[in-house]
Amino acid sequence: MTTQLIRCRYTAEGFKGMLTSPSDRGAAISKLFGALDMKVMNIYFSTSTCELFILSESSATMTQLAAAEMIVQGTGAVTDIQVMDLMDTNAMVEAMTLGGKISGLYKAPSGT
Repeated sequence: MTTQLIRCRYTAEGFKGMLTSPSDRGAAISKLFGALDMKVMNIYFSTSTCELFILSESSATMTQLAAAEMIVQGTGAVTDIQVMDLMDTNAMVEAMTLGGKISGLYKAPSGT
């Protein structure tokens, strides 16, 4: 399982829809993510930047993530979708250990 931070910005069209027909956007997001075997952990909204931040956990493939992006962005309600894979400090220590073991295998390109 991978933890992702998904960040997007609501459009004027998205806000217009929310004002016209208020609804729990978290429920809609969870329904879409559930269909793609993704689990929504938390959803946050930034009032200062009009951005939505979704913390999710999944084994989603690039195809599944692309499908979700196309569906949501195709509505015109959001734009600028970014998906960031996150790792905890334990995984980071594992990466440091592995990198330390094999770092001598890579040589930077020379200037000559």
